[in-house]
Amino acid sequence: MSKQKFLLRHLWRSLKLRSKPEHIRSYRKDASKQKSPVSTLKSIFTEVAWLTVPAVTFSLGTWQVSRKEWKEKKIAYMQNKVSSPPIPLPENLEDLKDTDMEYTPLRVVGEFDHEMERYIYPRANVQDIKISEVKGMGVTPTRGGMLVITPFKLKDRDERILINRGWIQKTNVDPNSRSEGQVKGEVELVGVLRHSEASNTFTQNQGLDNPKVLIKRDVDSLAETLKTSPVYLDADFSSTVEGGPIGGQTIVTLRNEHLQYILTWYALCIVSLVFYARRFRKPPALQTQIRRKK
Repeated sequence: MSKQKFLLRHLWRSLKLRSKPEHIRSYRKDASKQKSPVSTLKSIFTEVAWLTVPAVTFSLGTWQVSRKEWKEKKIAYMQNKVSSPPIPLPENLEDLKDTDMEYTPLRVVGEFDHEMERYIYPRANVQDIKISEVKGMGVTPTRGGMLVITPFKLKDRDERILINRGWIQKTNVDPNSRSEGQVKGEVELVGVLRHSEASNTFTQNQGLDNPKVLIKRDVDSLAETLKTSPVYLDADFSSTVEGGPIGGQTIVTLRNEHLQYILTWYALCIVSLVFYARRFRKPPALQTQIRRKK
């Protein structure tokens, strides 16, 4: 082989086997990993969607904190109002329709019209159960009963109002079974002002087998039926007489389960953040290990 051919062959082999510079290989490697604009936008959208869950759950938890504070203030307000000294019935009964007047103790004097009794069923005897047990109607087969609503003719006024005299067992719905408790003549009593109950799926049907038995406190309906003013008072416990309904049936509390809602929403927020971090915010060392495994 001639010397020229040997040199040319050697040069060709050198050029062919020479490795590419490091910066060129690194550039090509990085370029192959570059994502298209559509893929990048999709990744951003996915990450934002994952962040929506902790953001929403955190907001709901914070909202429940404010709801809990509001509910506790309202319960304290109601309890303070019920325990305040009673005031006389105002001359203008329309003033009692103000929502701020509910739970106000009022002192009234007059006579019962027992012939026009109505009943609200089912109800539990608040005096026999802990206030923490009173949720909804709080009725069980062993303590179910009803409230006795009686028209009350006011003294020195041509007005009749509604008095919730209290609780009786459902077996005593017949007034003859408790005749000793049917107070005659003029009486003075203190009652807590109540407004109508909100309707729900369980209180749509107002009549049971007995047309005098209702399943919710509808002040306007009762007033129209019994020809009274739309004023409804829960007689206090001191109005109780032997053989008659048990007074003091006002439930001065509201459902307050906001603490468990707070814990639930904040727990979901933390869990969703952990899943987000594991998905999008892996430590660099962990990312390297994942790439090597692939």
